[in-house]
Amino acid sequence: MDKGNVVVRVLSGEGAEVPVATIRDIDAFMGAVLPAEVWQRVNAGEMAEIELLAVPISVPKDVPEEDYALLHDTARQHAQSIAGLQIGMFFDITLHYRVGDEEWVPVHETAGDIMLDITIPSDVPRDDTTHYMLHAHGGETALLHDLHEDADIIAIETNLFSTYALAFTAQDDVCPLCGFCPHPLGICIFIWLLIIAAIVVVIIIVYKNCSEIHGLALIIGYPIV
Repeated sequence: MDKGNVVVRVLSGEGAEVPVATIRDIDAFMGAVLPAEVWQRVNAGEMAEIELLAVPISVPKDVPEEDYALLHDTARQHAQSIAGLQIGMFFDITLHYRVGDEEWVPVHETAGDIMLDITIPSDVPRDDTTHYMLHAHGGETALLHDLHEDADIIAIETNLFSTYALAFTAQDDVCPLCGFCPHPLGICIFIWLLIIAAIVVVIIIVYKNCSEIHGLALIIGYPIV
């Protein structure tokens, strides 16, 4: 019996300017996605299909709420060590396969890492900046470094498929602590708020102590200057 074959499709969703994702090594990709029992069926003459769907999400409300919060929190945390880090675009990267006309099977995690090239959208800065990919999966997040020096793409290795966020380092002077405030005099606005709160507390304590001394002097009968 002749062997079957495996068809791989990479889809970008409607309205995509260019293919959003490309696969570096198709053979390694197929090996990581399809389980052994599917390969047995392919070798027996059946056909398998794999679809990788990488869709840019430009509207924040279309990002799963939990993932949106996790990715922004992760960006703020990493902004403490990566100055100016901010999110430029979200992506929904999903993976499915099927054999013959059977139902599509979602793949959330592959057997090995897959290298993907993700095209940098035109509205995200490309020149004189560094790109990163943030990933939210199962309530956990990770920061992936760009494995390629091409300014038009970000190359990543991953075995998890769900919500991603393309981040970049802004060239503007951004607060290294919170990542978004104007940090007057180089100090984060939240630190300024703490300083102001401390000053207010000190003033209240001093005023209260002075009032108590003033009242005590009146009771004793000492003249008050």
